[in-house]
Amino acid sequence: MSLAACGDSTAPPVPRMTEPAQAYDPADPPVLLTGSGLGAMESLVSGTLVRQGPCLTLDPGSEPAVILWGEDIQVETKDNGKWSVLDRSTGTRIAPGDRVRGGGGRLPPERPISDFVVQPVPEECATGPAMQLYGLELLERADRKDAARLPSPPSPPPPPPPSIIDHVKNEDRAIGGSVAMIRSIDDPREALFGHVIEQARAEEGNRTRPACLRQTDPEMLARLSRRFDGLYAAKQCRWNDGGVVLRATDEPAFFVDARIECDGQECAAEGAVVYGNQGGEGYGYSMEPTSGGWIIRSSGISWIS
Repeated sequence: MSLAACGDSTAPPVPRMTEPAQAYDPADPPVLLTGSGLGAMESLVSGTLVRQGPCLTLDPGSEPAVILWGEDIQVETKDNGKWSVLDRSTGTRIAPGDRVRGGGGRLPPERPISDFVVQPVPEECATGPAMQLYGLELLERADRKDAARLPSPPSPPPPPPPSIIDHVKNEDRAIGGSVAMIRSIDDPREALFGHVIEQARAEEGNRTRPACLRQTDPEMLARLSRRFDGLYAAKQCRWNDGGVVLRATDEPAFFVDARIECDGQECAAEGAVVYGNQGGEGYGYSMEPTSGGWIIRSSGISWIS
């Protein structure tokens, strides 16, 4: 699907480009995921309410799980922007850091969380375990615990390091690495996926290993599946003991990321393959459209874990 090449001298029109799901602003109230057709699971669960990305999780002291709530739960936001969760069935109001207890239990890990939920599941919440929680009971307030443990507010965290995409934008494009030509693909993210998957599949241990794609949609996944075997949506993989596995079979898998930022005729990009919490690698690329596809040039910028 790819080969070494040089681009045409005449730049073609910029092809269409799909956008990934819009990132959630941490300042926004969390997304509440409501369980569908679960019944009332009989376990008694407890843990600390924690926000992870756009969703709420319950941390029992081991592996946090995304919470699937009952229909009596709602988010209340105050004028100062602070929010809390209200269980109208019990009158219990809780906030992040509170320790709570309720009915429920963990859901089967071999099925995607979306199988049990009324709303669409944000991709950031789709790859971990999930847990039903209803009939909330407050065990301990966060401010009470923090008052005993933290005599003064903690220092703010350092700023995040620059991303690979930022480095690619600032580099000298004349100094480039290997060049690949991706044909018969209009969308730059789809072209980047194709390039990263092809590179990963070239490795002996990955030729039949399932690959779960992030930042994609069903239509793009279907098109790529006509080119490659063993592709799945991100929600069909999960984290298991620090590694990535396919939910349906528990066989080892990997996530594929394709992040891009386009400006005019060119795109800065990062393609990555992640096998586990401490296993993965990512590379920076510059991309430009050409007749019938995209030219993808390696920047020489990379990370490895």
